[in-house]
Amino acid sequence: MSFGVPTAQVVEVTNTEFGIRLDRAYIVADVGLVLDPVNAEAQLFGGLIYALSHAINSELTYGDYGPLQTNYHAYEGLRLYQTPEIEVKILENMPGIRGVGEPGVPPAAPALGNAIFAATGQRIREMPFNKHINFV
Repeated sequence: MSFGVPTAQVVEVTNTEFGIRLDRAYIVADVGLVLDPVNAEAQLFGGLIYALSHAINSELTYGDYGPLQTNYHAYEGLRLYQTPEIEVKILENMPGIRGVGEPGVPPAAPALGNAIFAATGQRIREMPFNKHINFV
């Protein structure tokens, strides 16, 4: 359950000689009645990219009694060449209408961590992941 929405994600990676390459990602979410399928798909798609960017690149550090990163400009997002092919499936089994903006975010980091473990045998337990492994 991600923000009250049954959501699942799978990330496929390849361990290359230069680092981990994100190949494909799959999202399935049961958001109930969908009024605008294109917008719902875009929300899940964007949530996944946002979450992968933060899992790979973003760290909040503190100094001088506060955060050193003052806004989103301090965080590097995935570049287009780094972004995996993404497939989104939306189910409409749940009763009513549920939110679709946030459910794509929380499952992404665990899915990526599991994919890295499957490809390398290395279990990363701290984010950002780029502190422990290279990405291409």
